Parts: sequence; structure tokens; C-alpha cells
Amino acid sequence: MSTVAESTSTVITRSALIDGLTERAKRGAIIATIETRTDPRLKKANPFGPNVIKHSLVNCVINWRYEGAVNRQREREGTEATFEASPRAWGERFGPFVIHKGKFYVEARVLRAECDYQLPNGSPVRYEDIKPYLPGRQSSAESQGVEKEIIVRDYAVENIVGLTVDGTRYDVVDDIVEPVAAEQVAMTAAESHDLFAACVGA
Repeated sequence: MSTVAESTSTVITRSALIDGLTERAKRGAIIATIETRTDPRLKKANPFGPNVIKHSLVNCVINWRYEGAVNRQREREGTEATFEASPRAWGERFGPFVIHKGKFYVEARVLRAECDYQLPNGSPVRYEDIKPYLPGRQSSAESQGVEKEIIVRDYAVENIVGLTVDGTRYDVVDDIVEPVAAEQVAMTAAESHDLFAACVGA
């Protein structure tokens, strides 16, 4: 999987990420790249075991309007802009986030995504080998009334390990860190929030 080139890198906590994006969202949509590490939830009958890691790099838009995006796509395809979004099946919106059972999720429009898979020891797993065991995904194109689907994904903040906005790379860490990791965090959560909000607002 290709990597993203960033001019600078800053370590921030997950709380700082939430605070910074919430503040920045007051000024409109945010173009970003989100990096996550997640459990791909393979089918039980798979030869790789239960601990495969999915590493994703997603170019996306945060703090956007789903209904408006679908209707603009319908217009581009020569269809009337009459789409009305249904209420979310779960969670409550809070700025650019969705909160569900006390957890924060970034609701993002996916523009482009890449991913790879690894075993716990770091060994890569080829997509061709793992594909038969991945869960299926149903397209929303038909319900949106479009040929080119507007893809929506919810990314749990706890699974985000990196965020790139306006050329700045943010390495995202837990709020409670081990002593060695804590030394790498040059600023407090409040200080990193201030820097983060300033950078994404540039």
C-alpha cells in the first residue's frame, strides 16, 4: 500500500483529535486522509486465525451533508435531486462525529481508499488470499438512485492511528499512554488541541 507524504508530523491524543475536529467543523467541510487499524471481521472458517489486522488509508470528506452529496450526484447523472436521507440506524450526530454507546465515530464520505492485511507477527496477507473470507458489502447506489455510489463510512476514533489535514500528519495516540510513549507526546492534550485546530483551519 502506498504511503502519504507529509511535510510535518505531530503527535496528538484522541481527545485532542475530537476537540480539534469539533472546533474546525464550525467552519465547514474538511478534506482529510484517515489511517486506521481494525479487525476485518473475517468469516470464522478462515485459515488466518482471529487476529488479522486491516490497515486502511482513506481519502475522505469530514463534516459533510449526505443528502446534499447524493442529490448533487443525481444531478450530474441527469436525475432529479429528490433524494431524502433516512435517519441514521444508530448513534447521534455531534458536529463531525456520531456518538454511540459512549464512543465517537467520524462520519466520512470516502473518496478513495487503500488497505492491506497483516498477521499479528507483521507478515502480510495477500488480498487475493483473504478476499473469500471478507464480509460482503451491499452497495447503496440503488437506494440513492445513482450509478456512482456516494460511499459513507463510520470510523471509530479508537481505531484511528493517523490523520492528515492540510499537509500536516497527526499521529494519534491513546489518552492513557505508557511512560515511554508519553515522552514522545511533546504537548498536553490542551496544547495539541490548540495546534491541531489552528493547522486544520489554515
